[in-house]
Amino acid sequence: MNTLWRHYAGRFMRAFGASLLILTLLVIAVDTLLELDEIPDGENTFAAIAIRIGLRTLSQYLTYLVPAATFAATFVTVAQGARAREIIALKAGGVNPLVALAPVFAGALLAGIGLALVHETAGVRAAAELATLTGVTRGEVTRAGSIWYSSGRVIYSAREADPEGERVADIQVLERDENGHLLREIQAERAVRLSSQQWRFENAVVRTFEPDAPTTPPRFERGAELTLELATDPTPRLHQDELAALSLPTLGDYVSAVIAAGGSPGPARFAFHQRASAPALSFLFALLAVPLALSIETTGALARRALQGVLWVALFMFLRDAAGTFAKSGGSAAVWLPWATMGSFFLLTSVRLARTPR
Repeated sequence: MNTLWRHYAGRFMRAFGASLLILTLLVIAVDTLLELDEIPDGENTFAAIAIRIGLRTLSQYLTYLVPAATFAATFVTVAQGARAREIIALKAGGVNPLVALAPVFAGALLAGIGLALVHETAGVRAAAELATLTGVTRGEVTRAGSIWYSSGRVIYSAREADPEGERVADIQVLERDENGHLLREIQAERAVRLSSQQWRFENAVVRTFEPDAPTTPPRFERGAELTLELATDPTPRLHQDELAALSLPTLGDYVSAVIAAGGSPGPARFAFHQRASAPALSFLFALLAVPLALSIETTGALARRALQGVLWVALFMFLRDAAGTFAKSGGSAAVWLPWATMGSFFLLTSVRLARTPR
C-alpha cells in the first residue's frame, strides 16, 4: 500500500505543478493584454507592467489558480489510472480505490492550507502594494490588541461585540468636533446601542474637553449607567482593494469594530467569511474531480467528463462570487452565504462519491 500511495502522490504532485504553471502563464498572458491600457504613460515600462501583474497574481488570481490546479491535477491523476485499468486492478485485489487515492486527497488539503498561508502573508502584502499603486488607499487599519475604527467624527475601539453589535465590552470612544478637535472621551466596561447614535454605557468614565480653551482641564463624569448621544456622521467603508490588503485577523477585528460602533460593515463581512472558507476549496475540487475521473473507467468519455468538471467548477465560482451581491449590506446573509455555498457543494460531492462503484 505504501508503494501505491507513493505512486499516486508523485503523479499528483507532478500534475499539480504542471497545471499551476500552465494556468498561471495563461492568466498572466491574458491579464497583460487586458491591462496594458490602464498603465499610466509615465509607468509604461516592462518593469512597471511586470510588477503590477505580479502583484495582481499574488493578491487576486492565486486564490483561483490553486483550487483550479488542484482540480486539474486530481482529474488527470485519477483519469490516468482509470484509462490504464489501474482502478480495475485495485478492485480485483480487494483495494478500495478511494483508499488508494488518499495521497490525492491529502495533497489537495495541503494545497488549500498552503494557499491560505501564502495569501495571508505575501498575498496581503501584494494587495497593499497594489492598493497604493492604484491610489485607492485612504488610510490604514492596524491591529494591536484591539482595532480602532473611525466613523466620521467618532472613533471607536471595542474588545468584543455580540453578532449584531448591540452589546459591546471594554469600549472606548473619542468624539471630535468639525475641526477634528477632541470633545469627549468615553471609557466603559460595557455598552448597549439603543439607536443609531444613542448608547447606554455601564461603569463609564467621561472626560469632556473645551477645544477653545486647550489649557482648561477636562471635566470628569463617572456613572454606573450613562445614556449619551454621539455625533451623527455617515459610516465610511473601506474600498474592496483596501479590504484585500487586511490580514484575516485584522479584517475580522475591523468588522467587529464597525458593528460595535453601530455601523454597517458592508462587503467587509462577506469578504471575511469568504476568505475564511477559501482553504477548503482545493479539497472540495478534489472531491468533485474524483468521481468524474473514475467514471471514465466504464464510459471512456475523457473529454466529456473533463468538460463537465470545468462547468461544475465554473458554476461554483460564479455562485460564490455572485453571493456577494446579496450580502453587500453586511447583514446575516454575509455570514451564511459563503458557508452555505461551500456546504451545498460538499454535500453534492459526498453523494457522488458515495455512489461511486468500489
